[in-house]
Amino acid sequence: MRWHMLALVLGMITAVDAPNRTLVLDTPSGPRSLVLPPSASIRSDHGQALTLRDLGAGDAVSYDADTATLHVARHFWAIPGTR
Repeated sequence: MRWHMLALVLGMITAVDAPNRTLVLDTPSGPRSLVLPPSASIRSDHGQALTLRDLGAGDAVSYDADTATLHVARHFWAIPGTR
């Protein structure tokens, strides 16, 4: 499956390859690579412009392929629920 064809991608960053514009994400369906187009806009959850070099493991992201926009929640920590 090619991720750039999906309208919305959600996940947690596990690795960043800035020279190749690639993020490795942990998603609900397993690990996935997301290659960002050069035209992609990267914004923090406060609206601040970011670069790929600003991103790191533990950042939660949502990518909207229709608008080529990556929204980032920096240093997001997920706490597993108890059953």
